[in-house]
Amino acid sequence: MKLKILVCLVLFFSPIYASAVSCGDIITEDTTLTADLNCNGTALIIGANDITLDCNAHILEGNTRDQEFYGIFAQGRNNVTVTNCVITGYTVNGSAIYLNLTHNSRLDNNTLLDSGGGICLENSSYNNVSNNRVNNTNWAILLWNSAHFNRIIGNTIFDTIGIDTGYGDMSFAILIGSNNNIVDSNYVSNTTATDFSVGIYMADAHNNTLTNNEIYNTTTPETEYGPFGFGIYMESSTNNTLVNNTVNLNARGVALLSSSNNNFTGNDISNNTGVYAITLHSFSNNNKLIDNTINNNGWFGIIVYNSSNSNEIMLNTISNNNASGIYLDSSSNNTLTNNTVNENNGDGIYLKSSSNNTLTNNTASENNVGIRLSDSSNYNIVRGNTANSNTENHGIWLWESNDNTVTNNTINENAEGGICLDYSDNNTLTNNTANNNNHGGIQLFQESCNNTVTNNTANSNNESGISLQDSSNYNTVTDNTVNNNSDDGISLFSSNNNTLTHNNASNNVHKGIFLDSSSNNTLTNNNGINNNEPGICLESSSDYNTITGNTATGNKDSGISLDNSSGNNITNNTVNSNNATGVGIYSSSHNTLSDNIVTFNGGDGIYIEGSEENNITSNNVLSNTDCGISLNGVSYNNIISNNISNNSDGGTNLYESHNNTITDNTANENTYSGIYLESSSNNTIIGNTGSSNQEHGFSADANSTGNTLNNNRFCGNNQSGGDYYDIADDDSNTGDHNYCNTTQNYGDESATSGCFYSCAILPYSTNLQAGWNLISLPLII
Repeated sequence: MKLKILVCLVLFFSPIYASAVSCGDIITEDTTLTADLNCNGTALIIGANDITLDCNAHILEGNTRDQEFYGIFAQGRNNVTVTNCVITGYTVNGSAIYLNLTHNSRLDNNTLLDSGGGICLENSSYNNVSNNRVNNTNWAILLWNSAHFNRIIGNTIFDTIGIDTGYGDMSFAILIGSNNNIVDSNYVSNTTATDFSVGIYMADAHNNTLTNNEIYNTTTPETEYGPFGFGIYMESSTNNTLVNNTVNLNARGVALLSSSNNNFTGNDISNNTGVYAITLHSFSNNNKLIDNTINNNGWFGIIVYNSSNSNEIMLNTISNNNASGIYLDSSSNNTLTNNTVNENNGDGIYLKSSSNNTLTNNTASENNVGIRLSDSSNYNIVRGNTANSNTENHGIWLWESNDNTVTNNTINENAEGGICLDYSDNNTLTNNTANNNNHGGIQLFQESCNNTVTNNTANSNNESGISLQDSSNYNTVTDNTVNNNSDDGISLFSSNNNTLTHNNASNNVHKGIFLDSSSNNTLTNNNGINNNEPGICLESSSDYNTITGNTATGNKDSGISLDNSSGNNITNNTVNSNNATGVGIYSSSHNTLSDNIVTFNGGDGIYIEGSEENNITSNNVLSNTDCGISLNGVSYNNIISNNISNNSDGGTNLYESHNNTITDNTANENTYSGIYLESSSNNTIIGNTGSSNQEHGFSADANSTGNTLNNNRFCGNNQSGGDYYDIADDDSNTGDHNYCNTTQNYGDESATSGCFYSCAILPYSTNLQAGWNLISLPLII
């Protein structure tokens, strides 16, 4: 908005010489008034250089308000002083004091009342306007049309009121349309108008310095867009410096419109009631807002919008505002550094449709949200910030925002999540601390895909440490620490094709790592330790996942658990010292368990229930409290080449399990039988070794029929010395070419009784198994 003000009527008067000063006189020498003047036109005209007019507190009163007259008028003069005048009753088209083409002059200690305009400087430079009092005018001090290098210092301006300008009812206390002026220590209060009012207004004004000014109570009536009363308003103005100004109790604080390269430092912009304290609007670029105090404003603290780019917002204190502390809308390449943005009723820092901004070392705590990026706020860097104890939502929240880097932030004790992503892709979350949040530590929701979550700490949160939900796919979650959370360490719900690597998930109230309805994920080299439920758990059609190289130790439930999940590959994991089952497979088919170490668990090493066509291959299942491998109500599973030894119950037990294949396993030194079948039929048992078990090598109860035993080696069993056998068969199972010494109710098809081979003629190539007594073996020649 470019203000059009009619000023500067150039009048030509004939010199008047009289013994006493009268209305319209031209002053050509130092003059001190001895009486008041009541004039129908311009009161006095300065007609010479190097003179002083001292009104001696006398009044110059104009009584023709509808014409363009002045209290004191000077044109084309130098080194003039006007002091101690009381001027009243002049119109806005004129002014109380008007200087045109007048330089190096001084207006000091004048009182200007009840006029349209106060002091006007046009085309006038190097003047001092100081210690004047301006009351009840439409504008108080005007620097216009090349009024440069002036000093406006220590003036007091009250009750500036509106006038119809053709653009609405407006008022301006100090209006600057010129360059290189100093405006210092002025007091401005009660600037009002119907449509638009400003304490200090700058238009096409450059390189000015505003310091130590106080601006209060600039107001207009409320509209649907809020009131339009501004403490300071800058339009198309550049390279100005505003330092240590106080802008309080106005409708709005400071506004920049298409104004760039300005410097705001150390200002107090607080307790303003309208839309914002500071706004940078419409291509206001490269401004610096440094070390300002912006508290208790009626809505936003700082707004940067409509392509206002490359601004630096640093070291500001922005607290207790009724909306967000800092709000960027459609603005890019801004830098926000070391700001304290606390206890605002909206977000601490809010970016909307704003990209390539850098947020560093800010504190955004006790707001509704700490830091929010939304609506395609992309390629931002959020680094080293603190976002704690925000009261309504997350510490850091990304909504529909991509390719951002969120790193080295501290996000604790927030009302919802620490870091939350909704519909946000390709972001990097690294080295953040997200502890003690009321929901999760780090949450990826609603189709947040291809994000990288690495080296974060998410401990002691009331939900999961890290959570991926709602088709949050193709994310990488690596090297995170997720301990002591009230739910799971890491949880995936309906999220696929994610990679979880080298994460530590310990001492969580539920599971260490939990997949629910999540498929084609890869879990590699993670630790699930000392959790209250399984270390790693897959449920509800979590299919075709790869679980490899993980450690699941010391959990109060299972180490690894699969429930209603199929096609998973569980390989090379260490599953030790869990309170219950090492690996549990429930109602899950087509899974592969291979090359796992499953030891010292409080239940079975591997337990399979209600499941078909799983492959259990080449696992070391040792020293578990119950069975090594237990099958309950399952069919068509393959138990191949496992070492199932030293377990405190049986090696491999089948309960009501049919048509399974048990091949090439070693089942030695178990407390009960090496292989035991109860109510289990039509299983194929081939090439297994069962030696030095306390009870039977192989045992089948009366309800286990149709099982086939071929080429097995059951030798040296009944270590307890009871009524036990290498092979004990309570019914009519068959087989051939087995090795054994003692049998009950069993004979190989090719033998008259017992096994086809005696243990005494084991082939030389047979490896000695742990627990065999070498002295009792025959010498093989």
